[in-house]
Amino acid sequence: MEARPRPLAPTPDRPARQWLPHEPAAPEDSARLAREAGVHPIVAEILLRRGIATAEAARRFLHPSLGDLHDPFLLQGMDAAVARILKALGAGERIVVSGDYDVDGVTSSAMLTHFLRAAGCADLHPFIPNRFSHGYGLTTRTVDALLELKPSLVVTVDNGITAIAEVARLHGAGVDTVITDHHLPRAEGVPPGIVVNPVQPGCPYPFKRLSGCGVTLKLMTALRGRLREGGWWSPARPEPNLKDYLDLVAIGTVADVVPLLEENRILAHHGLTVLNRPRRRPGVAALLAVSRVDRAVSAQTIAFKLAPRLNAAGRMADGSLGVALLLEEDPARAAELAAQLDLDNRERRAKGEEMFEDAARRIAADGTADAPAIVVASPDFHEGISGIVATRLVERYDRPTVVLAENGAHYKGSARSVPGLDVTAAIAACAPLLTEYGGHPGAAGCKLPKENLADFRAGFLAACVRLQAQTPPPALRFDARLDPAALDPAFVEQVLRLEPCGQDNAAPSFLVEGADLPAPPRVVAERHLKWALSGRAEMMAFNQAQHLPLPATARYRVSLGFNEFRGERKVQLNVEEILAGE
Repeated sequence: MEARPRPLAPTPDRPARQWLPHEPAAPEDSARLAREAGVHPIVAEILLRRGIATAEAARRFLHPSLGDLHDPFLLQGMDAAVARILKALGAGERIVVSGDYDVDGVTSSAMLTHFLRAAGCADLHPFIPNRFSHGYGLTTRTVDALLELKPSLVVTVDNGITAIAEVARLHGAGVDTVITDHHLPRAEGVPPGIVVNPVQPGCPYPFKRLSGCGVTLKLMTALRGRLREGGWWSPARPEPNLKDYLDLVAIGTVADVVPLLEENRILAHHGLTVLNRPRRRPGVAALLAVSRVDRAVSAQTIAFKLAPRLNAAGRMADGSLGVALLLEEDPARAAELAAQLDLDNRERRAKGEEMFEDAARRIAADGTADAPAIVVASPDFHEGISGIVATRLVERYDRPTVVLAENGAHYKGSARSVPGLDVTAAIAACAPLLTEYGGHPGAAGCKLPKENLADFRAGFLAACVRLQAQTPPPALRFDARLDPAALDPAFVEQVLRLEPCGQDNAAPSFLVEGADLPAPPRVVAERHLKWALSGRAEMMAFNQAQHLPLPATARYRVSLGFNEFRGERKVQLNVEEILAGE
C-alpha cells in the first residue's frame, strides 16, 4: 500500500477526524520512570502507555536482546517435529516445504528451504500454491499438487492449521506432515499428526503472536540444536548462523502486521540490523535496488517498498517467484527476478487504480456511499488485489468494506475494517451464506455463491450496525504537543529507539500548532512543503503543496526523524496529516 496525502478539511467522502491527546499518566509514575530509565519525560509517558512501567522493562523494550527469546521446545509439538525431520534428513527422504503465497509464507519457505539445504537435504522441493489455480492455504487442489511431487514428508509454513481433512488425506496417501502455522485453528480442533503453532489448544508457549516466519525460525533453531548434539555439522557441512536469516524474519514479520512487541520486536529489530549490513543477501539487495531504496532500511521500508513487491507475484501471477528471488545466490539472476517482481508490482498498482475507480463509481451509482458498511462486487474485479482496493475504500469512506471478484459460480474477495469493528465477526454472522471465510479483526476474506450476494450484503450491513453500536470506534490520539523551537536531537534519538514501529507499537504521533511555526512554508519541487524551524530542525509535508494557502489555525500531526544531507544532520518533523484548525 502506498502512502497518500491526507486532506486538510472534511470532504463529502471523507469525514473529519478528531485527534486528541492521550490521557496523561500519573505524574509521579512518569517522573519515576523517566528518572530510573534515564529517558525524556515524554518518552516515559509513551512507554507507560505501552504497559512498560519499570526500568528493566524499558531496557528490554529499548534495547531488544536475542537472549530474551524463549526456548523453541516450549512450543507444543516441537520435539515430534524435530524428530520427524531428523529422520527424513538421515534417510534421504523427499521433503516438500509448502508455504503461503503472501510475504510471511514466502519468507518462511525461503528460510526453511535454505536451512534444510545447508543441513544436507538433497531431495527438497519448496512449493507455493497459486492463488488462482490452488486457492489459499492447504486446499484440496494444493494437496493434489503436493501428491504429484511424491514426498515422504510435507512441512507447511504459515498455513495448514485449518486443513483438517486435507492433512488426513495426505496421511491416507502415506505422506507424513509437520504443520507449522500461527493462525487460529478451527473450533473442531487441529489437523492430525504433528502440529507446531503457539495458539493451538494446550500449547504452553509464552508468546502467542509470532508471525509464520517467527514459528519457522523456532523450528530451525530447534533443528540446529539437535543436529549439533548429534554431531551432524562438520567442516564440509558447516553449522548455519541463524542471525543471517533474521533479514527474512524481519520482512515477514513486518509485512504480516503482527504485533511488533516482545519476541516479534526482538526479531524485527535484529533483522533490520542484518538488512542494513553492507553485504546483503543477493535477492534482498536486488529487491532494494529496484525499490530505489538509497537509505537505511526501516520497518516502513519493508511495509511500503519490499512487501508490496514480494506480494505482487502472488497477487498477479505466481508467488514462487518471491521464493526463487530470496534463494538466489547469483546477483545477476537475482536482479532479473527482482525486475520481474517490480514489473508485477507496477501492473498491480495500475490494475488497483483502475479497480479502485471502478469500485468508487459503482458505490456512487448504487447509493451505498452513506451506508454503515460497503459491499461492492463485479465480474471485472481482480481477485488478487481485492484486499488492496478494500483498504483504499476504507480510507476514502471510513467504513467497513468488502470487495468481491467473480470466481466461477462464486464471488470471492477481501474485507477491511475501521478501528474498533471486528470485520471477521461481521462476516461470521453471515456464515450460512458463505462457502469459505476467515481472517482477523481488521482484515478478512470470504467466498459465497453468486445468488447469495444480496442476502450477504444485507446481513453484513446489519452485523456492522450491531457491532458499531456495541463497540464505538476508539478516539485517535497523539502523544504530545511539540514546541518546534525547542526540539532537542537527544529527545528525537530516544523517540527513534521505540522503533521498529507497527502493529500494536504505533509510531509516536505529535501535534504541532500552526501558531507555533516561525514562518509560512515554502514549496519544494513543486509538490512538497518545507518549514525552516531553526538552524538544526525543519518540517516537511510531502505531496501536500495543494493545500496552500494554509490557515494560521491549521494543526499538524507529525512524526520525528533526522534528515542527513551532505554531511549535515537536522531534526526533521514529517507531516502525516494536516488537520483543520479549531
